[in-house]
Amino acid sequence: MASCKFPREFRDSLLYTGLSPNSINAYLAAVRAFYRFLHNYVRKSRVPPTADIRVSGWRMWGLFNSTIPASIIILMASNELRKSKRKSFNDPGHAHELTCSCYKRQTFLKSKDAKTMLASALNSARIKYQFDIRAWVFMPEHFHMMIFPRLDIYSISDILKAIKQPVAQKMVNLLKEKNPRALRYLETGLASPRYRFWQDGGGYDRNYWRAEEIRIQVDYIHNNPVKRGLVESAIEYEWSSAREWLTGENAIIPIDRESYPI
Repeated sequence: MASCKFPREFRDSLLYTGLSPNSINAYLAAVRAFYRFLHNYVRKSRVPPTADIRVSGWRMWGLFNSTIPASIIILMASNELRKSKRKSFNDPGHAHELTCSCYKRQTFLKSKDAKTMLASALNSARIKYQFDIRAWVFMPEHFHMMIFPRLDIYSISDILKAIKQPVAQKMVNLLKEKNPRALRYLETGLASPRYRFWQDGGGYDRNYWRAEEIRIQVDYIHNNPVKRGLVESAIEYEWSSAREWLTGENAIIPIDRESYPI
């Protein structure tokens, strides 16, 4: 069993936030800080996900003196990081889970034309920027994908631009030609840009480097259509890598099994 003790200066740091120790905000801040600290400990100490960790040295709110499985720490830390604003890093050897939404969360990706354009852009970007694709799913108003850049120096910003920009340009041109009235759903009310297909910004980018974390997130990606109620089983959803993972059947966007951590 591994053992992790919180340093006093870390415990005391929350007392200087100006929050009442009895407030819900202070409680949530403690939980987030707790799991981030433990997650860093698990990562740096290379504790296996099957191990238990004895936590001591912090009795704030009577919470954190217990034995916790490392797998739970990984999951909880991932959830807390997902909820909070955080920086992503272009670190070699890291996988990235990318999530991008359509403008105002509208269901632009219900269109087969849009999904086909997105698949084509993703396949082109993977060649140009040399990254592997481990999992993906196109939902009606957003997409998720797990990629693994093979180069030591890379830019997730450039990769996302290569994926999203061609889709936006082609869809605006397609609507101008075939359905101009539908362009009102893309209007921003600005002089420039007049239309948006994607929500402004880079979306969500999360770094993963542990095999267990990556497997958890791949399952999360594949289960999106099931959780939404679009299908009963992930394998039934056409616009996802779940079927290829489970059956080996070639998908419109092939996955790269060779780089997947065992």
